[in-house]
Amino acid sequence: EPGDGVEVTFRVDTPAGLMRSVPHRLRLASRLVGEHVSDEETITSLLTEVLPRSGVEPNPWVLLPARLTLAAMTEEGHRSWLASLDGSGYLDEAGHHRLDILLRGKDNRQQGVFGRQDEYRARYTSDLMKLSVGDHYFNLSRLSSNYFYGRGVSLSLFAGRDTDLGAHYAQSRWISSEHQWSAFARRRLTPWATVKLNLLYRTTQHLLPANDRIVSLETTLDNRRGEKLHLETAYGSRTSSAESNGGALRLLFSSDRGGRTLSFERITADVGYNGYFHDHEQTSGRMRLHHGRLFETYVAAQQYASPTFGVTRSGSRHGGLNWRPGGGASSLFLEARHSYLDLSSGYSDSGYDETSFRVGYGRNYPRVRFNVYLEAGEQWRNAAAAPYRILRLSSFAHFSLARNSTLFLQGQMSDRDDVGGGLLGSGSYLSGSLNWRHDTGHRLSLRASANNLNSRVRKQNTQLDAACTWALSRDLSLDMRLRHSRWNGDQSRNAFLLSVTRGFGMPVGRKSSVGAVRGVVFDLEDPQRRGLPGVIVRLNSLTAVTDESGAFAFPAVEPGTMLLTVDSGTLGLNMITQMPLPLMIDVRGGDTERLEIGVARTARVEGRVSLFVSDPVGAATATDAQPGGTLYIEGSDPRSVIVQPAEKRRFVPESGLADILVEISNGETVHRKFTGASGHFEFPELTHGIWTLTVSTWNLPPHYELETHVVEIDVAAGETVEVPLRVLPSLRGIEIIDSGDLGLATLE
Repeated sequence: EPGDGVEVTFRVDTPAGLMRSVPHRLRLASRLVGEHVSDEETITSLLTEVLPRSGVEPNPWVLLPARLTLAAMTEEGHRSWLASLDGSGYLDEAGHHRLDILLRGKDNRQQGVFGRQDEYRARYTSDLMKLSVGDHYFNLSRLSSNYFYGRGVSLSLFAGRDTDLGAHYAQSRWISSEHQWSAFARRRLTPWATVKLNLLYRTTQHLLPANDRIVSLETTLDNRRGEKLHLETAYGSRTSSAESNGGALRLLFSSDRGGRTLSFERITADVGYNGYFHDHEQTSGRMRLHHGRLFETYVAAQQYASPTFGVTRSGSRHGGLNWRPGGGASSLFLEARHSYLDLSSGYSDSGYDETSFRVGYGRNYPRVRFNVYLEAGEQWRNAAAAPYRILRLSSFAHFSLARNSTLFLQGQMSDRDDVGGGLLGSGSYLSGSLNWRHDTGHRLSLRASANNLNSRVRKQNTQLDAACTWALSRDLSLDMRLRHSRWNGDQSRNAFLLSVTRGFGMPVGRKSSVGAVRGVVFDLEDPQRRGLPGVIVRLNSLTAVTDESGAFAFPAVEPGTMLLTVDSGTLGLNMITQMPLPLMIDVRGGDTERLEIGVARTARVEGRVSLFVSDPVGAATATDAQPGGTLYIEGSDPRSVIVQPAEKRRFVPESGLADILVEISNGETVHRKFTGASGHFEFPELTHGIWTLTVSTWNLPPHYELETHVVEIDVAAGETVEVPLRVLPSLRGIEIIDSGDLGLATLE
């Protein structure tokens, strides 16, 4: 409703042993929803930090956040077990050395649907190097070796900001007879140009014993304005019973600026090249245009051919538009698509050529989102004498039942499902899932699906999945998973998994020499000096948040001089620490520095520097025949003047003085400000106590002086003290010469 506010809460799950602040970037988009509202959308980005609540006792050990999982599973009488240990974190408090590990076994993939492959790996990362041991995906380049999953070792060295080099060895986890060795060197020549040299040697006994040698050169140009060009050229030779050699080329261009997104990729590989691609030709491109915030169009095309693998030509072309009327609450989707596949002799019956058109509509409500698609198409199969015409309806809906529960439904109905392959090859199905999560960590998930609902050639398949997680404590949870599958109408299978997971801190080394900083932030005006919770305290790059009693702790701090600050925004409105901050702290190894930071209401000192002039008195008269002390003369009649003591001068304010330097100090803290155009100044955030106000005289008008330029002020917490400062005409000496009718004797 107009004028109402909605509180949005984001939850970020972090490891239990996290001791460093973690930055997060949030992008928030809000739209007006309704039938009679204008198209309004607000987008904002927030950079926030997830801060650890420090308050634990110092631990002499460096702890790596880890989890130990024990799982037992059964499926149709086959029982197996699985154990895994995984951890990820830093080996030092400064965050320069990181370790990631995973130990999982035994391999029970063949024992059921819940089985997992055994995997053992460790990765160490520092500012100078990255070392990986065990099972990893090794990536050299797109043309040479891309996503090679194997067991081995990889080392990368970072020689400055612009150079890095490395090497790796791995044995394939899929084909045990395949081994590969590689090396690379990368250099950034300019801020926009980078080159990389890749070398690969591979041996295999699979199908045909062979040794491959590949060298590739990559060049990347990035203008930092949205355009990027990547070029890789490669050459390879194979030594086997049938030797071969050849080259490969990859060109990739991308652009993203001004509401236009464009990408183009071209890959060619000779029949004699045996890298990641072999006898391969591929071209793809995509362009997306944004016409304002609510309308976009796109086109895309790709083509692929590999005669060695029996593909004469294969590709697709499609284009469409997305329109979000009603301020983005609704969406309209239109797309036309054409795809084809031609295979060589022996597989030509599986080829096809099809054209389809799809239209969709979606709508977003506060608790419901749904989309509906209608697709019609025609498919020519090489083995068929006439085309197949297909009409298909699909939809999905997402329901937010409550704050922590959601329901998702998805389905598709087709008038026929005997057309295999291609975009129109899928039949009718229905699936749904229900998810519930409790704030304590309990979770429940149910999912059901059914395929081939109205099939004339296939039997119906159904599957039911249930998963439950019970958080027994902060670091201990119990997981249960169940799957019931039925296929071919009368065959079924049940699978069950039970696992328990324990989180803990794994000691990975003893702290050689660390100190600690502990303290409390309290209300100085409270007679009981109660602590203030939720105050953010920073010690250099470390961050802590005070607990309910106002206590904070940095349990593991490197020795040395540290700078402690307090986030003033978390103290409360018009509150300030009595202790001068930032504070330099000398942290010694093995010692604990203890601090008490009092917080009180801010005091305020304000005032005005005003210019005063003498009050004119009209015709002068003699008032004292023999005045004494310091004298001054005033009068407007040249025939008569008044001689009076200086303390009897009268002044009137004329204006404020701008650009006068005013300084206030309590002996530890100094604040300086210049007066404004009206002569006003203010010091709004002061601690209570005695302050000395000093006004500089270097910028005063000629022949004027401050009545007083030093003022001592005693200000209480929450008090505002006003200090008026007067600038008066200064006294000047006058030499009187008796040379006319008005002689010295006439002065009274």
